[in-house]
Amino acid sequence: MERLRKGIDLAVNAATVAVIAFLVLHPESVIRVAIAEWQGERQSAAEVKALWPELTGDGRAEGAAEATTIVEFADYQCPACRLAFASVESLAQDHGVRVVYRHLPLVQIHPHADAAALASICAETQGAFYAMHRFLFTDESWDSESTVAWQEVAVQAGVPHPEELVLCMSGDPARERLAVDVALASRLGLEGTPTFLVKGGRIILGAVSLDELMEGLDM
Repeated sequence: MERLRKGIDLAVNAATVAVIAFLVLHPESVIRVAIAEWQGERQSAAEVKALWPELTGDGRAEGAAEATTIVEFADYQCPACRLAFASVESLAQDHGVRVVYRHLPLVQIHPHADAAALASICAETQGAFYAMHRFLFTDESWDSESTVAWQEVAVQAGVPHPEELVLCMSGDPARERLAVDVALASRLGLEGTPTFLVKGGRIILGAVSLDELMEGLDM
């Protein structure tokens, strides 16, 4: 066992030395990667600025229109989005920030994310978007089922007319509304959730803390 451990240590050390040697001998490769990342970040920031009126124009928003605004793309089955939920909620309710919610269901890995987005869109038509939004992020019971009973979810979330929500979910208007969000995410090259966007073009990724969000907003 001791010989095996020493062999592994030697292999790791050799790999580390090889990487360091490559970086020393080929610094231009590191520079090219850094420049490519910088250019990508600049392009993304420019795209956020260009699309800002669309990003903030017809989304589900909480907060005054004239307030500092942040846009969140999220997925209701995304664990990181759930971790960030309390921070985002505090931004809107305790710090006067306008939060615009947009959907980016990661359907390849989250089988119920698409339907959950439709459910919140349809809850919005009954004036109950935030009730459904909060329920989907804070109650994981619906997420554990192989088949989700959306009418029962609507009842638990406090949507006024659960049966109408289910009918709405299968209709074209809800699907078209969701497609707008997905198309915006695609134009920005967004692939993960949560992703937060700030007017100046800043992009914040992942389950960040309230302090990090406020720093991103320069507050």
